[in-house]
Amino acid sequence: MMNGSGDQAIKLRGDRSLAPKLILTRAHTYLSRARGLLGQGVIAPSTALWLKPCSSVHTIGMQCSIGVFFIDQNERVIKTFACLKPNRFALCWHATSVVETAPFALELKDVMEQAVIRLLAQDRSSQTQTHNLDKNCSTRRRHP
Repeated sequence: MMNGSGDQAIKLRGDRSLAPKLILTRAHTYLSRARGLLGQGVIAPSTALWLKPCSSVHTIGMQCSIGVFFIDQNERVIKTFACLKPNRFALCWHATSVVETAPFALELKDVMEQAVIRLLAQDRSSQTQTHNLDKNCSTRRRHP
């Protein structure tokens, strides 16, 4: 389904709401995972940060809540937190990665899970729509 701006969205049954179009940012190095979403005041509804490898997250020092999706090795959502408040921890032993998003209404849980799964599948097939936080967190010096 297309919304007014031409972005693809997933529509809930009964016209209740639309899931936002998510833009995936990868954080697959130690430094990029450690940085995560820290320091961001408000998280944009389109934000999706993929932490890999990862099985736990925290919101210590964050100013806002986040949505959290724990992903297993088959890229299935196995645990979800719609609104993890600041200064909290979340853990899932069987997770191999985590996707952090803006917090969302509990009624959107299934829709958001589908959106995250589709986003990871798109990343697997085509990496043109994603961003890579890793290149901003490099510890190596670049020589001219």
